[in-house]
Amino acid sequence: MTTRQEPQIETQTGSRPQRVPGVLQISGSPEVSERYRAGRLGELLELAGRAPKKVMLEELESWGDAPERARFLLADVDLVILHRLPYSCEVEAVIAVARNAGIPVAWETDDLVFVPGVDRWVDGVRRLGAREREHYLEGVERYQRAFRAADAFIGSTPFLAQVARRFGKPAYVLQNTLCPDFFAASERLRLELEGAADDGRVVIGYGAGTATHDRDFRVAAAALEQVLDRHPEIELHVVGEVKIPQAFERHAPRVRRLGAASWADWPAALASFDINVAPLEGHNPYCRAKSALKYFEAASLGVPTVASDSDSYRRAIVAGENGFLATTEEEWVQALESLIVSRDLRRQVGEAARRDVTRRLSPEAATREMLETLGLITEPEDDELQRYVSEQVEVGPLVDVAWLVPTPFPGSGGHNDIFQICHRLEGRGIRNTLHVETSGDPRLETRRDVRDLIHGHFVEMECEIQEGWQGFGDADLAFATHWSSVPSLRQFEWEIPPCYFVQDFEPLFYRPGEYECWQAESTYRLGLNAVTLGPWLAGKLREEYGSPACHWDLPVDRRFYGCNGVAHRPGRLAFFAQPGKPRRAYELGIEALQIVAARVPEVEIVMFGSDQVEVESLPFAARSLGVLTDAQLADLYRESWAGFTLSYTNPSLVPVSMLACGCPLVDLDVEPNARTYPEDCGVLLAAPDPESVASTICRVLTETGLREELSRQGIEFTRELSFERGAGQVEGAILRAYLTGSVEESLVLDSFQGFGDQALELAEGSCAVQDFRCASPVLERIDVRLSTLGRPTSGGVEMVVYDEDGEILGRTSRRFDDVEDLEWARFCFRPMRGVAGKRLLVCLTGPDNTPGRAPGVVYTRRSLRHETRLSINEDVGPGSLAMRTYVAGRQDT
Repeated sequence: MTTRQEPQIETQTGSRPQRVPGVLQISGSPEVSERYRAGRLGELLELAGRAPKKVMLEELESWGDAPERARFLLADVDLVILHRLPYSCEVEAVIAVARNAGIPVAWETDDLVFVPGVDRWVDGVRRLGAREREHYLEGVERYQRAFRAADAFIGSTPFLAQVARRFGKPAYVLQNTLCPDFFAASERLRLELEGAADDGRVVIGYGAGTATHDRDFRVAAAALEQVLDRHPEIELHVVGEVKIPQAFERHAPRVRRLGAASWADWPAALASFDINVAPLEGHNPYCRAKSALKYFEAASLGVPTVASDSDSYRRAIVAGENGFLATTEEEWVQALESLIVSRDLRRQVGEAARRDVTRRLSPEAATREMLETLGLITEPEDDELQRYVSEQVEVGPLVDVAWLVPTPFPGSGGHNDIFQICHRLEGRGIRNTLHVETSGDPRLETRRDVRDLIHGHFVEMECEIQEGWQGFGDADLAFATHWSSVPSLRQFEWEIPPCYFVQDFEPLFYRPGEYECWQAESTYRLGLNAVTLGPWLAGKLREEYGSPACHWDLPVDRRFYGCNGVAHRPGRLAFFAQPGKPRRAYELGIEALQIVAARVPEVEIVMFGSDQVEVESLPFAARSLGVLTDAQLADLYRESWAGFTLSYTNPSLVPVSMLACGCPLVDLDVEPNARTYPEDCGVLLAAPDPESVASTICRVLTETGLREELSRQGIEFTRELSFERGAGQVEGAILRAYLTGSVEESLVLDSFQGFGDQALELAEGSCAVQDFRCASPVLERIDVRLSTLGRPTSGGVEMVVYDEDGEILGRTSRRFDDVEDLEWARFCFRPMRGVAGKRLLVCLTGPDNTPGRAPGVVYTRRSLRHETRLSINEDVGPGSLAMRTYVAGRQDT
């Protein structure tokens, strides 16, 4: 049975008396946000002596002039809280007016509903029909857009706050509490039942609520079956719509379904329980985000709880004192039976829980926590409060990751990248376990040998190290790091598709037709989540193998590489020479250098990177330094006039390290390099033939102005490249994989105009032109709403996007058969880059459509986007298409 220290939930900093801020609350559905969040916060503010201003979403959407109305409501307001509010033009108007007035806006929720793709973890979504599911997913997109637009995030649990922080938002915790009416009802019922006679029954109760907890219930189902078998005095009462497994039918007389309980009836239903169970599905981030509310409510009645050992329950429950925690079936059975057989233990644990909740969730304690949390947002300059919020949010690792690593050896760049990234992930909420293959290597007989090798030749790290590729099935997520480790990874059925840390195109390590070449390539066709070094590999795996993929940028190890003012040696050329690796084009380099030596006789050719170079046999004078340390390499780069690295495949870290030291670079003009190096980055690419390579090198050696400009460009290009940046990108991929099942950076909603009250038939000769501003730098998709115009409808729609100078940024068209009224039509483009803040125009036509059959496009002239202009068949005026735009998930793209 799990035991833990006293949970640290107290929220009193003791720093100073708390001022009660003026708050404007804007709430969505009353059923979703009022009971535990918006309504509860409003009650606490009233108890503190300053009632909030409150507006419901329905009222907000009825405003005729949103900015003016917002200015009126924001008078005497210190903070705006958007309670689980979806994005809309009206919400955008409130945020804009508040920001102009210097009033912070916080978006808040008690569920993980602001990450598109997380619906894969939500049990209830699978029950929805196609239209209901589409509506749900649109709501999640709009939640995320509102979350992104706000200044801060407030969540009910530290896990929610930690996820929000990983998505770049300042995040704070305001836990779910119980209202005074619930406390009063619970105390009355507890006293009424205190002297009741013991009839020998023991009721185990589960409050399921809505029909979204089937998989949660199954967590405890087997244990509940066991105790029903063993203890005839038990009854199981299930409140709500959860599906009870068929195996429980043999206990039908003792299994009672009570149906959904209203808010007013819920305390009485809870009071009928002798033991409360609160199972949550393990490894499920949506469940991890849930609060310990089921424990709080039962505890107010003195009913003991057995709960899953999840983040929130672990923070609330001290196992064996005020409740029990369980993970395995055995732990569930042990906890339940200890309470079943001992009425005294039930009373003892239930009373401890009641005291705990009364102390921590009393109106006085809840008000104090509320004021402190809101003070963190409205007065962020207070250092003591900032220290407090860090403690408040930290909940330990977000994700537990297993890495399958081939046998390491000194000098391995691929191993260095893995270890450097894992080392830095440790400080980012990712727990890493390295499973290192050691079989057949006499140097690595023990785990200590492996650790000593890693610490001595790569980096000192805190990651746990295990020998061999086994024992990793309990991790949340696992990475293969070499093609040979993929079969071990596929032995398990993972909730999350496994990941693949790809640093080069490994089939090129072997001759075509070799078994290893075929095996390596076959691993790319398995649909693993690929996280690649550099953008070329990610594109290749996506485009040629259909693998979900994202990349991290080539890093510079800032401990060694940088321009520190060391003077270049005239004429020195540093060549990364690796004759044992065909993909590094050694023979081509030698032919090119022979030409260079003839044309620039004063050149000093220095070769490095391998001990296999035989300089005596070369047709020109050169020195070979062999394999160097990072410090020696940095000195070489800083002293060289130019660097020379040739690669037919993914670049190594040598090129960016050279550039960071101010050393201009020559490489091959092949696809991997063309997709890796941007323009003006200090690199000249040459056609892959000796004459072109030699001519390019000679230019750098002889043209002083060019060399100096390339040196400046290289330093600037690599300024932000580091293992810290790379670890942040890998962390983002891990978090996306954990939450959504895919490492790919999803498109996110950028602007939204959902409604319209008119429609234009897109027949031949008709045209709608809408201007708008994109908030983010990469636009990739635009949706518009179509209308049937009250009749059967089909036809084509062409969309063209222009910049404000009339240049076409994107053009696409789609054909629609049997249009559904008000359906969203999706138009995808090649990424339109550099559009943040620019005025764009979207033009819709139906050039070949027949009048009377063509689809209509929905628009309104009463758009709340007062700055937008809409042209309907050259009738220009205010208004907006019913339109939503999507941008790349990574905002630094």
